[in-house]
Amino acid sequence: MTDSLAVRDLSNLVKPEDMITSEHLVTLLAIVPKYSQKDWLASYESLDTFVVMLTFVRASFMVFFSLF
Repeated sequence: MTDSLAVRDLSNLVKPEDMITSEHLVTLLAIVPKYSQKDWLASYESLDTFVVMLTFVRASFMVFFSLF
């Protein structure tokens, strides 16, 4: 499928076991443009004091976007 990750259904890319929800943890999905990936990886840990360091996983990659 060639639709942008920003507008397509992600249910076929993200499995239920990829999602963590507990009293203290929630999974965040971020769709990042290809040309901003370096900035995202350098700065996502500073989004909040509760972001767990070094925990990103690239779930999918398309020509112009990645899903982390």
